[in-house]
Amino acid sequence: MKNTFFIITAILLSQFNLFAQVQFVPGFFINENDQRIDCFIKNTDNISSPTQFLYKLTLDGEVNIATLEHVKEFEMEGIAKFIKQNIKIDISTDDLNLMGYDRNPTFKKEVLFLQVLVEGEASLYSYHDGLRPRLFFQVKNEPIEQLIYKRYLVGGMVAKNNFYKQQIYKNLTCESITLKEIEKLDYYKNDLEALFHKYNKCVNPNYVSLLKSDNKTKFNLSIRPGLNSSNFEFTRSTFINRNYDFGNKQNFRLGLEAELVFPFNNNKWALIFEPTYQYFNATNRFDFQNIPDLSENVTLNFNSIELPIGVRHYFFLSNQAKIFVNASYVVDFSFNSKLEIANVNNPNKNELEILSSNTLSFGLGFKLKNRYSMEFRHFLGRNLISKYLTFDSNYQTTSFIVGYQLF
Repeated sequence: MKNTFFIITAILLSQFNLFAQVQFVPGFFINENDQRIDCFIKNTDNISSPTQFLYKLTLDGEVNIATLEHVKEFEMEGIAKFIKQNIKIDISTDDLNLMGYDRNPTFKKEVLFLQVLVEGEASLYSYHDGLRPRLFFQVKNEPIEQLIYKRYLVGGMVAKNNFYKQQIYKNLTCESITLKEIEKLDYYKNDLEALFHKYNKCVNPNYVSLLKSDNKTKFNLSIRPGLNSSNFEFTRSTFINRNYDFGNKQNFRLGLEAELVFPFNNNKWALIFEPTYQYFNATNRFDFQNIPDLSENVTLNFNSIELPIGVRHYFFLSNQAKIFVNASYVVDFSFNSKLEIANVNNPNKNELEILSSNTLSFGLGFKLKNRYSMEFRHFLGRNLISKYLTFDSNYQTTSFIVGYQLF
């Protein structure tokens, strides 16, 4: 199974560039002549706001490039909408080594694609240059302005210009929005989106957002049975050094995975936690140097609850399929576990306590329809009998896991 894991990993990674380019989603753009072009737009991983995008007129058609120069707005259906604006933007830096002492923003006029976050009587937009987001707003048909938030230095300490709160208090006046609420408002996209939706609902009870915004962290719970292929070997340093190798044994495992999928970067990052029951039970006879008195029967009964916590990254193949990679730190708790060594000619047993150690694991998997999954996962070695100075052991596992997402 270990060889299979590495072969599949190599094949999938060799195709990574292909996988990363196949997701073109339905959308449209409006050109400088106010013509709407229905097409398929490539959904990229970039955090930064785009200056151009790739599109196809048909899914199997030629890939074209559309730029700021020729596009007024574009939208990937259900994902994001962008509009072109010639606008003043604060170019102040957040880099502590370059940060200045002026609390006022440093504006520069630029032509940019702004992402539309909220549309209504009050609209909210964002621009991200890869370092920090800048948020913009518009009330009714007034020009779009930046919501001002700037960090600057005062006597070697970092201070904040929170003028955006005054802008919101002045322009988003409604009985359902209080001064205290605005004073507590942080310069975060999710917080400001919620406030703008609240304002639009206040001034227009029939307000319904036409944008499909998905800015909440998702919680998924999956049941994940699987098959472990494990190997246990140990050495014993006495007057004769002995090596005991049980070879690969197959056993079942059962896990319950909790996954938090974060809303940024197109829902491609997740935190995972998977309590798992696993075991390894085997008895082998070991003969040394053809000396009958050295022959031993060795039994390992190892049961443990693994608690892997880690991160996962998804790569979308289509709207229905995606591959993922993950890395986890695994805390292991053994119970009802022991290693017994008995000489064939002597009924007395040498019983060793199992104290499992923590380790790392790396996985590669595939998920279909956000419901079904399969994964190959490899665990680095761990020492099960670390408390004994004359013993050294290595327990390694490669797992094949199938999953079903309950919700």
